[in-house]
Amino acid sequence: MFVYSVQCEFREAEVADEVSRWIDWMREVHIPDVIRSGALSAEFIRFDLHPPTFQVLYHFESAHTFALYEKEQAPRLRADSLREFPSEAGLSYRRNSGQRVGQFGK
Repeated sequence: MFVYSVQCEFREAEVADEVSRWIDWMREVHIPDVIRSGALSAEFIRFDLHPPTFQVLYHFESAHTFALYEKEQAPRLRADSLREFPSEAGLSYRRNSGQRVGQFGK
């Protein structure tokens, strides 16, 4: 299993309306688009931090499947994200990916 992590942070804690709109958009539009584009599943996490901080863990079958997603689908989906929530909205992203080396518990 290959994991792609996207951490999102709103730089301004006062953007509650934008945070709520972004969460809805992620749930209803973006995460389903990524799954349709090659991810097997996703986990959407909100951390108890200020400013508001989130993480999405996308699970891909393999590094190869993820590489195809990165090449063929990610540019369009990232452009959609920036069009919907430009950098002026106060949102910054950090992306990482890697091979899962274990899963424990239920």
